[in-house]
Amino acid sequence: MGLTRASVSLRTYTTFREIRDMIARTAFTQLRYSPILLIGTLLGMFLTYLAPIALLIAPIPHRES
Repeated sequence: MGLTRASVSLRTYTTFREIRDMIARTAFTQLRYSPILLIGTLLGMFLTYLAPIALLIAPIPHRES
């Protein structure tokens, strides 16, 4: 599928719940229905998005010379 204005979506997602369910279906399919891959993906997302924020607010340990 190329980038064009002639493409029309046949599915209409009108609520956040419908969009969330569609994402959950396709994501779990791409992970081959593997709970282990799902946990690994969630851990990777946590490290990518939340760990840097946590490190920003973490106290800096003082070093003694």
